[in-house]
Amino acid sequence: MDPQALKPRWRSTVVSPERYKVMTRTLTLRILLLSVLLAPTFGISGAIADTAGKLDTYLERLVPFGFWGTVLIARDGEVALFAPSGLSKRTLARRYALGVDNGTVLESAYPDWNRMGAGDVLSTTGDLYRWHKALLGSEILSEMSKQRMYTPVANGYGYGWFISDGDHGRLIEHDGGSSKGSAADFRRYTEGDLVIIVLTNNDGEYMLFSARLRDNIRDLTFGATLPLAPKVPKTSDVPATDFVGAYQFDDNATLEVMGVGSLVEITGVGQSAVTALLSMSQKEAEEHTAVSQRTSRVLQGIRNQDLEPLREASAGRMGDRLESMFAKMAKSLGEVTGYSVLGTVPPAGVDAADFMTLFRIDFGETSQLFRFYWSDDGIIALGGAGMREPVRIRATAVRDAQFVGYHLATGRSVNFQFHRDGSGRVSGVTAGRQQLRAVRQKTQDTSSELSD
Repeated sequence: MDPQALKPRWRSTVVSPERYKVMTRTLTLRILLLSVLLAPTFGISGAIADTAGKLDTYLERLVPFGFWGTVLIARDGEVALFAPSGLSKRTLARRYALGVDNGTVLESAYPDWNRMGAGDVLSTTGDLYRWHKALLGSEILSEMSKQRMYTPVANGYGYGWFISDGDHGRLIEHDGGSSKGSAADFRRYTEGDLVIIVLTNNDGEYMLFSARLRDNIRDLTFGATLPLAPKVPKTSDVPATDFVGAYQFDDNATLEVMGVGSLVEITGVGQSAVTALLSMSQKEAEEHTAVSQRTSRVLQGIRNQDLEPLREASAGRMGDRLESMFAKMAKSLGEVTGYSVLGTVPPAGVDAADFMTLFRIDFGETSQLFRFYWSDDGIIALGGAGMREPVRIRATAVRDAQFVGYHLATGRSVNFQFHRDGSGRVSGVTAGRQQLRAVRQKTQDTSSELSD
């Protein structure tokens, strides 16, 4: 695989408003149902060129580190569209969730919701904007129906939309969730006549990346200055295969390095690995380590059939709920025979949470992955986990044995310095703000291909 294929140039444009005329109900629905995920690309001009130019730079810097998707912003009738060059309207995106290639929606082994009509509609950013324009008129819905749709009924939710008022006026939005990696987000700020639509085929860790991306695009559009991902060389002759393998820290936390060309993808398990890959400060590391240790005490209690640590660590009535949930799991899966805390990271998907801890529980011969969400009050939620690596980061070579990485989900840059022994073989790596060092455990001659 050509590593340069992972570094496409971005092109953007301001599209004429005439391209987005309100369409009939039948034609709009037909386009929504037949369109594919990625949108076409254009050149750039127009009154929002300044904002478009900044967004263009921001997105282009993300591409070497794994971002792949399309973005549309519309303001005061002008539309700017962003997508990697070289992709056509008929490109059907592959979906990557938690590092797993789930193929296209047409390659699913079982019927997806999109084939059943209950969700996962396939579309482009441009067609979703056409749908928005159609909803502004009265050919799809009457004014009375729209008034009901955009009126919050329960917890800020109307009919299919979340409605809230904030610093930028009224916001009508829906994130669309994530289907095996293909994440979507639609935001409309009514007072600023602003629409932001984001489609990606990689949702990051538990949708943390797609959520961060939509917030960053909003802030940039309203004039904020955002830190950019590191600028990396267009080409590098440093072979990533030299560095492929497993590395271990003093506390037995591990890094796994996979590579192709001059790119490496590094996953980490254990709190030292998380601290290094997210380039945490000493204070951050201490806070996250303390939560991992607290999780370990809870799990040890569950294994020993002592639920008091679980009750003490739970917020409010969550202890009763968790006790009931683990009792049901033990009844269906067997007694807990072991556990492992994989690491604590910044939270994803739960606004009230301060930390998210991934862990594995062994039930006899089977194992299950879970995640605790923590606040200052204790555990506030329990969820399933789809991967055993709390952190996954892509890095590119800047010179021999030196790599720079960028974690899409948290927006953190991290530097890696690989070390060689007297014979020239790679023997270890130093990473992160605290310069934590891990020792290479094995040599691997073949490269593992990264997902694009």
